[in-house]
Amino acid sequence: MAEFYSGLSVTITPIHWWIIAPVFSKYLVSQLGNKSDLLRYEIDDARYRQFAQYSPIIRRTLRDKPDGWEHTLSAALLRELNQPIFDRLADLREGTLFKLTSAVTEDNLLQWFREQISPMEHMVPAIMKCLEKLQVGWGEVGVSGNENTIHSACLLLAENLSEIVKLEERLCFSILPEEAEKLRDLMQNQAEGAIAELQRLPDELDQFVINAIEAEINGVDGSKELAITFELNDSWSDEVNRLFES
Repeated sequence: MAEFYSGLSVTITPIHWWIIAPVFSKYLVSQLGNKSDLLRYEIDDARYRQFAQYSPIIRRTLRDKPDGWEHTLSAALLRELNQPIFDRLADLREGTLFKLTSAVTEDNLLQWFREQISPMEHMVPAIMKCLEKLQVGWGEVGVSGNENTIHSACLLLAENLSEIVKLEERLCFSILPEEAEKLRDLMQNQAEGAIAELQRLPDELDQFVINAIEAEINGVDGSKELAITFELNDSWSDEVNRLFES
């Protein structure tokens, strides 16, 4: 229950609170704070305006900046940005998404595969650079991170994820000669592995924050750094070459 000045009692659920919290915070500052407090609030409001389209929990994380806020913000942004892409992927795998198929003949099969393999070879370096940028945004240990760098890295990761899903769509809706099915399966497995890595990243970030907080509460010197890696199957190149030669 929340008691307001008029004496009116209103039941506010957690969801409702996240929605009204920014407005209520500004009201409190304007009524109870001084001019400096209000100016500081308005400066912060302008600073975080680029996040206005995101959910209240993201905006609140930016304002409050609790311990581990950099990783919490990253996880929340990745979930929100990636969810529509994962929903489309689920539709594809469940068979509820249909696209016109394209037939690939033996004459243009080699060229078609080269066109699909090329983005896969650039996929890992691009995503690794995004992850490196994300870690730069977290800042050094003991130093507050940069929300703009974090935001930029998350947007890029979402864009790369979207391209991977588009690749899987092309693979799924292409009609290939029977002898090319193994190579398509290999490429689909690589795409699925990349997607799985990105899908579990937000949970890993949240767990990292939880572990760090628990370690501090228990007086344990927990790790304050999180290393994230991303790579294709070690045998990717060898398998592709072997299937091409066959």
